[in-house]
Amino acid sequence: MNKPYFNNLDVYRGIAALLVFIGHLRNAYFKDYVHIEDNNYLIDFFYFITSLGHAAVIIFFVLSGFVITNLILKDWDSFSFSEYAINRLVRLWVVLIPSVIFALIVYYLLSIYSPEIIQGNYRDIINSGPSFEYNKISIFQILGNIFFLQEILVETFSINGPLWSLSYEFWYYILFPVLLFNLEIFKNNTSKTKVSYFFIILVLILLLIPFKILLYFIVWLLGSLVYFLRKVQIKYLKINVILSLVIFSLSLINYKLKIFSIDNFYQDFVIAIGFSYFLLVTLNLNIRIFKIRIFHQLSKISYSLYLFHFPMVLILFALIQTDKVILNLINFIYFLSICCFIILIVNLFWLIFEKNTNFIRDKVKNFLK
Repeated sequence: MNKPYFNNLDVYRGIAALLVFIGHLRNAYFKDYVHIEDNNYLIDFFYFITSLGHAAVIIFFVLSGFVITNLILKDWDSFSFSEYAINRLVRLWVVLIPSVIFALIVYYLLSIYSPEIIQGNYRDIINSGPSFEYNKISIFQILGNIFFLQEILVETFSINGPLWSLSYEFWYYILFPVLLFNLEIFKNNTSKTKVSYFFIILVLILLLIPFKILLYFIVWLLGSLVYFLRKVQIKYLKINVILSLVIFSLSLINYKLKIFSIDNFYQDFVIAIGFSYFLLVTLNLNIRIFKIRIFHQLSKISYSLYLFHFPMVLILFALIQTDKVILNLINFIYFLSICCFIILIVNLFWLIFEKNTNFIRDKVKNFLK
């Protein structure tokens, strides 16, 4: 795979992580849109952009489907499931475990200085925060979130709501190669023992995973589809780029304004289709603005930003609580300053943990030899 693929993909992933972050931060800092009296087009646009956090997670799923499909199929003849599992687990845990520890520290501090947040009193005010039903933390819940069992056996760690999507991703990482193995075995008429072995694994996974997670696997597979179509020669490229951008934008507008009242999954699926089309036609584009250093750094820290930002947003909310501010120029400058400060802290976390992923992975492999 040539360089433009990953350059554009990484930038899209960085932008998606930023959308999730600024959505949570805006929700904690500014008054809700319904309380804005003197709104204008700029304010409308700001609230629209900062309300796309969930849509950004759908984009993550599509991008992940593309990247993992490439990762597995580029060396399929020599593919090792054990090595693949080690690579994926180290990649996930090297940031996840420190982020859980950090969230526990924040949970402890909030339980002392702002217990009403932990108790779920502000669930209706700040999205993805602790709720009345799920505000207690147990060892079982912590381990469940570390081993990607949130939304399956345990609730998502209440102090870090965005962790919900990680269990989806993890099980897709397992389900996809197992599906490929089963297809390969049946295609090549391999021995019944081997067929039974991989088929049993597949059945067990399907029985363990809730229907909702399996349903969103369809969204994830759209990224795989883009991978298989990546070499298709697209005629009238400029027209297709504009058309895909329009369709993707319309899917986001419909997501926010509910122009067509459809089920949540179908709404997410429409976003995924729109983005998949846009991704396909822009894979090989040399987008100059994406070469700016800030995009490059944002793409590198996207995973750390996704996992570390929410506890810091809760700290901010603990400081202001119900005293949310109106959106004006001064408060917007404060908002940008807070954004930069949190991203700076995330960069430090990235330097300490995520940047050392390859080093840690090599150490783990040497230890397991």
